Parts: sequence; structure tokens; C-alpha cells
Amino acid sequence: MSSAAARSSGKKEATQCLRCHKCETGDSVVGPDLTHVASRKNREYILESIVFPDKQIAEGFEIAVLTLNDGNVVARPASPRTATRN
Repeated sequence: MSSAAARSSGKKEATQCLRCHKCETGDSVVGPDLTHVASRKNREYILESIVFPDKQIAEGFEIAVLTLNDGNVVARPASPRTATRN
């Protein structure tokens, strides 16, 4: 891959982050704000998250994917279990 192609590919991958994350601009709230991520996470963590975005999900941003009896699939924020068994 040429260096121009690599830069172009990297740019495309970076814009995919913005589908779920806010980074200086935008209003997505699916994932955590990445504006100052470099001050919170190390380079290895950031690079791994770009290559494998689902490997580590930030606390509070977990998603539950449910298949309903009628076959429809829905996704929603996961919430901690609060029900207790009697």
C-alpha cells in the first residue's frame, strides 16, 4: 500500500470513530467523548481501540442487543441488574 493510500485509509478509519464518539465537534453520545483521550489513555490502548473498537467498552456505554420473539433485533443501553429473586 502506498503512503498516500495508507493515509487515506487511516482517515477513513478515523472518521468511523465519529459515528459513535464525540471528538471536539459532533454530538454523538453512543460512546465516550474522545476529545482529550490522549491525556487519559496510552498510545497502545488508543491504537488497539482503533483496530479492535469492540474489544474494550467503556463503563457506562455497554449495549444490550436483544432478539425479540417476532425476530426483530433491537439494541439499547445496557443497565445493571437491579431485580432480586424472591
